[in-house]
Amino acid sequence: MAFFSGTENGARLRERTIAGQPFIADCMRSRGWAYTQLTIRDVYDPVTLLRSRDPDEFRRRYGYGATTITTVLGYGGDRDPNQAYLATLTDEQAAAWRADLEVGDPNAPPPLRPSCWQLAFDGLAAAGVSGLPKEVELAALDPRNDPSKDARVTTATEAWRTCLARAGYNVRTLESPQTILQRKLDVLVRTANQAWDPSSNELPSISPANIASLQDEERVLAAADQRCNLEVGLATAQLRASTEIAAALRDRFPDVVVEPYDPNLG
Repeated sequence: MAFFSGTENGARLRERTIAGQPFIADCMRSRGWAYTQLTIRDVYDPVTLLRSRDPDEFRRRYGYGATTITTVLGYGGDRDPNQAYLATLTDEQAAAWRADLEVGDPNAPPPLRPSCWQLAFDGLAAAGVSGLPKEVELAALDPRNDPSKDARVTTATEAWRTCLARAGYNVRTLESPQTILQRKLDVLVRTANQAWDPSSNELPSISPANIASLQDEERVLAAADQRCNLEVGLATAQLRASTEIAAALRDRFPDVVVEPYDPNLG
């Protein structure tokens, strides 16, 4: 949930992301994973700005950004330096890695321990680097302040699923479309790794035709997703629910800039 903008704006969040990298790296190593710390160039780029400033144009160019701006085995434009390491893992290992990092796989069982991202932000808060007071962060995590639980949102979400099913996509959650794409990308990565000759002077790489086909599929799926979203009024329901919650939180925390989550910004 992103209710608290203003105090925790995009630039401030990126600063905290960079500040938290040593915490995250130590946490991931303690759990048996390799992790390369992000730099400012990894978290702040023109594509990131486009997603927030012009979501319609971003969607047209990149879909969700799941495969279209992801670096896999040297192919693509994403700056995450951990992609090469993820490519060496099995699907199950990669899902566990993401769960330990940030609970990034919606189909994975909930981890029995906090994510390394959460522990990093907790560590920053203890060091006085948190962007928000602790009681405000706890309020943002309160299930009662989750717009996805609002009856209007759950009704619209079910209608969105039905609409996408008519378009040929079987989805369970709002994250399912990206999960579908990620799994297909993981297959391409694993296949490229298996075909790689370690004695060669080249890095393993996915066929440009194969990745281009998957990227085209992503753009079509993202367009269908948005079409169904507009048809059933899902984003409108989300915005109304989060606006009401934000108003209540604004009354509780008058010294903090509280803004509703806007699903139209991706």
